[in-house]
Formats: sequence, structure tokens, C-alpha cells
Amino acid sequence: MVYRLRHCARDLLCNALMGVPAVRQARLRRPRALTRSSPDLARTYWEQFARLLEAVGPDRFSGGLVAEVGPGDAIPNGLLALAMGARRYIAIDRFLGDITGPIARGLYRDVLAYAPPCMLEGLRSRGLDPEDFPWDQGDGRPPVLELRSEGLEWLSTHRAPRVDLLFSIATLEHLLDVPSALCAMGDLVVPGGTVYHEVDYGPHADWGSYANPLSFLAVPDRLWRLSGSNRGMPNRFRHSELMHSLALSGFRCEATIGRRCTPDQVEALRPKLLPRFRHLPSVDLQVLSATIVGTREADAQPLT
Repeated sequence: MVYRLRHCARDLLCNALMGVPAVRQARLRRPRALTRSSPDLARTYWEQFARLLEAVGPDRFSGGLVAEVGPGDAIPNGLLALAMGARRYIAIDRFLGDITGPIARGLYRDVLAYAPPCMLEGLRSRGLDPEDFPWDQGDGRPPVLELRSEGLEWLSTHRAPRVDLLFSIATLEHLLDVPSALCAMGDLVVPGGTVYHEVDYGPHADWGSYANPLSFLAVPDRLWRLSGSNRGMPNRFRHSELMHSLALSGFRCEATIGRRCTPDQVEALRPKLLPRFRHLPSVDLQVLSATIVGTREADAQPLT
């Protein structure tokens, strides 16, 4: 057996519990990835934002609308985007955490230590005190923060403002319905707008303990859905499939491949993979992470 049945049984139970509204609400009130603030964690967020800034350039922020998909328990990237001159930051996450809680606020203060003075002065010049982030929007001024606790798959794009830049960090692999989500993304981003995604195609949680990082691709689809549909488990889209879906949704993208597994690991497991993975090229199955940068084509019409 490529995967441990006891492992799957535990995942089935956890997923069933997350389907109970009371359990789900209680779980969402507790931090999931963010359990404590620390300078090391703040540096990680700063380095993430620095990679985004280098890839898309500062002009994409200045005066524009910026959306982040899947920020999770905190929105330090929102603070930094606004500090770079973004007119508004929009957070989209079906599992949006307590972004105003004490742990999140501690992280924001730690992140500010890495920001150059000019970014902080840019906020103050707009009447926004960096130390008070996230700000109360009830004073009659145009909002600079918008929080949407819903999945990109079900986002009401006709009610959402169109954005100049949309980005995500380790989120696209968790989308429940990738084609629908990317179609919504195509509606949300203005023609000529930019997308930036860091994608982790590898094993998550306890699946990372397996000797072969592709073991989770051997689990039958029905069992996988029952184990993680309520928990945001990876959707198992492979890199070529995601790039194809982005193109169908109106984006012209380029990717930089990060981590890979070895060809030997692919071939050792290939006979036991699900048929839809078994026939993919080895170079595609090897991809465990990638950074994708793209542009919304002006004349593209996303598939619906």
C-alpha cells in the first residue's frame, strides 16, 4: 500500500468534523498557520513580499487595486501593499482568520521593522498610522481594506471591484474548483493586469512524512475528496494542468520552477499513481513548486 489507511481514516474524520457548522466556526476562530508572532516569521513574510515586488515592479502597486487570494490568519501583505501606494487591498479567503487578533497585530508590528522608512512615510502621508493596522474604516473615508470571507470559486465578481494586481502565496493548490476559480480570476483582473502566484504542488501536512513525495497522488479521487474537501487539502492539479487552465482563463503566463523530486521517485511510483497522473510526462510530475507571473490579455474571454 502506497499510503497508510490509518492516515486516511484520520483525515476522513477531521474532514467530516469540519463539515459541521459549529465545529467549523470554532476552528476558524483559532489560528491555523499563525500560532505565534516572531521576527523570523515576519522576515519570511517580508521576503515573500520582496519576491512579489521584484517580479511585478512597484508601478503595479502605485494607485492601484490589489487583491490577495488566501492570506489565511493575517494580512501583512496588505499592509505592505498599501505602504507601496496601493489604493485598496482586498483579501479573499474562504478560511479568513482573525486578522485583528493579538497574534496577527504582533506580526504586523514585526513586519514593519523590515520596511524602509519611505514606505511607512507613504502611509502616514495618507493619514494611515502603520502602528494601528488594520485600520477602522468607519470614519467616512474611502475604504483601503476589503475583507471577503469566501472562496475565489464562488466570488460574486459582478459586485467586486476589478483589480490591477492579484497575487497568492501557496494558495492555488488549495482551490476546491480550479476552473471556476480561475474563470473568476479572469473576470476580476483588468485587461493588462498582473497575476503572481507561488504554488506548492508537493505533499502537505502528514503527507510530507512519506518517503516518496508523490504518494498522495495514488489516493483515489473519491477518498481524497472525502478526506479534505472541507479542510482545503491540495487539489492535486499538476503544473501543466494549472498553466493550461490559466491560459483558458485569459492569462498569458510564464513560470519559474522551484523544487523538484527526482526522476527515480517518479518512475518508482508511476505504476501506482492514478491513471490521470500516471500518463503525465516525468518532467511535469517532478515539479513540486513554481512561481507564476502572468498578464490578463486584453482580448481574452474566459470560459464559463
